[in-house]
Amino acid sequence: MIGIRTLLATSIAAAALWTASPHAPCVAAETSGDLGTWSTPSGSAVTTVYLADRAHTGTGDIIDEAALVVRDGKIVDLTTRESVQIEPGWKVVELTGSTLMPGMVIAETGLLGGGDEERTLSPEIRSVDGFDFFADYDSLLASGITTVQISAGQNRLLPGQTAVVKLAGDDPLERTISEIEALRLQLTQSAFATPTIYEPPVAAVSVERPLEATRFQVASDLPSALLTVRALWKATEGDSPEDPDDALIVESIKPFVGEKTVRVTARSANEIVAALDLMEELDQPFILVAPSRIVPVIDRLVSCKQLRGIVLEHDVRPGSWVDVPDPESKELRPKSVAEKWRMLKSRLPKEMPIALKPISDGDLTDIRFLVSMLASEGLGSEALTTVTGDAASLLGVVDHVGVLAAGTHADFVVLSGEPLEPQTTVLQTYVDGVAVYGAESTDDSILLSGATLCLPDGSEAVAEVSVAGRSIRAIGSSVSAAPLGKTYTLDGCYITPGFIDAGTRLGGGRAITSRISIGDKLGKYLVPDDDSVRRGRMGGVSIGLLASDSLPSPVVAFKLGDEPRVLKDPVAIRSRLSGNPTTAAESLKKTLKGAKAYADSWVAYDKKAAEYKVALAKYEAEKKKYDEAVAKKKAEEAKAKSSSAASKSTPAKKPVPSPSPKPTPKPSEEKKDSSEAKTASDSKSSSDAKKSTTESKPTEKSSDLKAPTKPTAPKPPRSVSTLEPYRAVFKLEIPLIIEVNEEAGVETALSVVVDEYKVRLVLVASGTAYLAADKIGEKKVPVIVGPSLTTQRNGRSYNLPQHFRTAGCPVLVQTRATTSAASLPQVIAHSASRGLGRGDAVQALTLDAADVFKLNNVGQIKPGFDADLTVFDGPPFYPSSRVIGVMIDGEWAYLDSRYDSYASKEAR
Repeated sequence: MIGIRTLLATSIAAAALWTASPHAPCVAAETSGDLGTWSTPSGSAVTTVYLADRAHTGTGDIIDEAALVVRDGKIVDLTTRESVQIEPGWKVVELTGSTLMPGMVIAETGLLGGGDEERTLSPEIRSVDGFDFFADYDSLLASGITTVQISAGQNRLLPGQTAVVKLAGDDPLERTISEIEALRLQLTQSAFATPTIYEPPVAAVSVERPLEATRFQVASDLPSALLTVRALWKATEGDSPEDPDDALIVESIKPFVGEKTVRVTARSANEIVAALDLMEELDQPFILVAPSRIVPVIDRLVSCKQLRGIVLEHDVRPGSWVDVPDPESKELRPKSVAEKWRMLKSRLPKEMPIALKPISDGDLTDIRFLVSMLASEGLGSEALTTVTGDAASLLGVVDHVGVLAAGTHADFVVLSGEPLEPQTTVLQTYVDGVAVYGAESTDDSILLSGATLCLPDGSEAVAEVSVAGRSIRAIGSSVSAAPLGKTYTLDGCYITPGFIDAGTRLGGGRAITSRISIGDKLGKYLVPDDDSVRRGRMGGVSIGLLASDSLPSPVVAFKLGDEPRVLKDPVAIRSRLSGNPTTAAESLKKTLKGAKAYADSWVAYDKKAAEYKVALAKYEAEKKKYDEAVAKKKAEEAKAKSSSAASKSTPAKKPVPSPSPKPTPKPSEEKKDSSEAKTASDSKSSSDAKKSTTESKPTEKSSDLKAPTKPTAPKPPRSVSTLEPYRAVFKLEIPLIIEVNEEAGVETALSVVVDEYKVRLVLVASGTAYLAADKIGEKKVPVIVGPSLTTQRNGRSYNLPQHFRTAGCPVLVQTRATTSAASLPQVIAHSASRGLGRGDAVQALTLDAADVFKLNNVGQIKPGFDADLTVFDGPPFYPSSRVIGVMIDGEWAYLDSRYDSYASKEAR
């Protein structure tokens, strides 16, 4: 039989033109595929039911309130919550707030890697043999991709046989869904730039066996590529070629001829028409990949009965700019991918699958974004089928993957929202019923969406809150979300800043009743995992102020986490005015007088210490100059001493001049010489006198320099631990909290603390102290009310928070409770029902308390502030509203399970 190379050369040389022939319309056939054997995954036969808000089936259908039943790695049923019959022993995973979809299937990738073969014809290469099943595909699984087609080579005419594999699993055989999916044929320009081949001889070179030159390969352009394919198909009809290389090529192609699918890549209109004509001529079932200019050839596509499916290549690189034609040019605007899809769907048979692939494998992690671009142009949920059901149908594996249907593999994805919504994230990815990816990220960011924010200034707005770490990162109508963050949809809920209990008994394990020294730190008395704290948090409290019941006492401010975090210690000093008003006033004055004297002594010391610091710096600068001057003088003295010694040891000898006769001067010259001699004599005398004066002045020595005097450090006052906190009081850093139970006590506290000693005062008003509300309001002194918020006098009921608020006083709230702190919202709701403004109530429990005690970064919902938030299922302080969540430092300290789709560990 003639060799294949000879056949190809003869065919190419004999042909000058390639012509197309007409073809009749046809009905599309099912995609064929060589499915590998699939064995049931080993493991428990436990049946698991996943309950989610919605499920996308992969065929375009959507099921609300879905229930997905999984057993032995297969889907048993997909139905609704109402319809599912849960048997004893079944495991139920609640995924409230989540959406299910099939694991995505990518209809073509180059994940095989390794580059292209040197030969333009290598149909014997099987992609599955070179695929690395143990490589890291976590980023693709995290994107919701579970199954991919893999292709050998990108830039050769017949680069090899493609396969379909899963990206997770222990056994490569079980992960291989289709060992041979199709034979790949490239009819693009990149496939025609083939290199020349040089095959060196294996034996010695001789005259009989000369050194051969490099050989050009076939298919250097589209016509020769088409002739090559025709010749190859023709060669499969007879006996196998004698040449081993030719035989390998022909035998590798033979199983596909007229039977199995060939996937043909053709981009331009000319390439597409050539592909259609060739496949029709050979009566070869095929898939068309990456067609770009389909408008001119749409009729030919529709009429081709051999076409089994189309893989559209997206024309966008996510996150990159790509040049597009000038919209004002006369060139026909290229169709978008969505327009191509819509055009093809409207003309092709309904069963014809159309899949989507990105331009580059580097864009695979953005595949949902690319699909959402199709949906944004009107495709809706159908767009999702391009990477689920349609993609699996095109690959011939829809009975296994790509859809949520009974009998298929339990490959599915749990999403935080709708699949094509911009901020939806993948929470978990399952392959064969096993979680292979869970959004357990070190990036513990949280997005709260859909709730109404109730701010301390009384304003309300529906907004999103982004939390990163323990801080609020951003708020707004649409804020950036971290890729692996958790999104909580809180539609209909209301969010306030976390509440501050200005007088709690939480945190110490039990109420602290023992005497605590004023100079002690209460923070060391806090205990972790206080059971009463857990109950208190259910009332929306995130920060508490704790003092001993035995007054006076220091006060500590702390976060109510399982591990309490001290914010400020002390945050105040708490005491009580009781008994005879005169005696109480004198006692208070005596305490403050001694405390002020102690504080003043430290103020004076601090002033002297500051002055000493300045003087010491000045001294050190002068001392440095002095040391440098002394060193310089000593160096000069040493040098002078050395020169003097050298001079005495070797005296210089002067030569004696010989006398010479003087000429006899003339009378006039004699007079002139006499005058000049006198002048010279006077000058010499003056010079000698000056020299004598200079030599007689004493030389300054290093010992004559005067050193600067070092300042004396001031002596600090004697430290008194019981008075130490009062230094912060008189610096106005912390206030005095004074409990008063009558009007006279209020007047005493105002007169002594505010007027006389001018320090910050916070009053805990009980008894009849409310009768002095106007006097307190005049001085803008904050008032703490509670645990009782109402009182009665002469048949009149007083709503204390509202009463003090209308008097102009900043109002704070204390519960003085342990487990009953959980009822704080209901108690405030009662006060709100009787006239307290709900905005004032929020401010009293948040911003006002933070400002009074100077607690930084709390009390507000602002970027950079601590993420301390209280979530209500309705407007705050409505009788029907309940606290359903409390966040402290960016973590849920309490969250109702109805709103926590991340609570189930089994779902991970």
